[in-house]
Amino acid sequence: MDWYYAIDSRKIGPVRQEDIQRLADEREIGPETLVWHEGLDQWKPLRDIGYPIDLETDLPELDEDQELDEVIPLDSDRRPAGLSALGPLYLLRRLAGWFVDAMIYTIVGGTLSIFLYARIHDDGEQFMKDYMELQQPSMTRQAPAEDSEDAAASAPRGDGENSSDSASEADSPAPPAPNLGQTFRDTLKRTREFNDKYPKFQYLQQGFVFALWIITDTLMVVYLGGSLGKLVTGIRVYDREGNPPGFYSALGKSIIRAIETTLPPILLISGVVVLYNRERRSISDRLNSTLVRPQKWKFPSDRLNDINPRA
Repeated sequence: MDWYYAIDSRKIGPVRQEDIQRLADEREIGPETLVWHEGLDQWKPLRDIGYPIDLETDLPELDEDQELDEVIPLDSDRRPAGLSALGPLYLLRRLAGWFVDAMIYTIVGGTLSIFLYARIHDDGEQFMKDYMELQQPSMTRQAPAEDSEDAAASAPRGDGENSSDSASEADSPAPPAPNLGQTFRDTLKRTREFNDKYPKFQYLQQGFVFALWIITDTLMVVYLGGSLGKLVTGIRVYDREGNPPGFYSALGKSIIRAIETTLPPILLISGVVVLYNRERRSISDRLNSTLVRPQKWKFPSDRLNDINPRA
């Protein structure tokens, strides 16, 4: 027989009848703990059931008109049923969903902000030219001309065609091997020069991406149940009862998600929070009473029908 018990207004179960006896012996539940099982007309304190529990007690028939509080069924290890599905695969899907969102909003928002800034800037053509040059890979430094001449002079010379070929090869030395360190430093230098020349652009770009993320993410969560990344990876956003979140919950979650992505330290903290709590709720979930679950997740209100057919 399956039993359920309540601690701090949280219903836990099902557990076996023997487990109720063990929990009482170990003082994890006491005489005032509310318990229920099929056959009881309502939740009752354990002292009213009888302690020690008589495992052979005949139970009365259940009144079909009696309404019971919502019961959250748990596995035998006292974890909420279904949480075993929130393992590594779920975490990878959630990470992939965030990555898809970050890439889309960054690329789309960044591209739109470039054309917007070019239109409002006094010299939009020069801005676009400078921006395109910034995106080109840095050229590695060429070898000094003196070295090239020395190499040509020291090259062996022969007669006829071989001589002319050798001279041609000596006159056009092979390009130097790429210097990754120098390329990185050149890129940083050119980026600083670009930002100094157009100081307002980086703030416009960040603000545009931020606004696009919040507006799009909020509307998609409210009307479709999740952002594009979540839709692709098969996860959705719900409230605690398993319903689509309201507008303000979705808005608050989207704002915090955008902040998390903009500030890497906060994103790292949120990732640790998701990893080390059994409900897999991020900072944005905790502040807005939302859950991110697989699309076919079965919520407690649904599982109640499996436990109690009359519900």
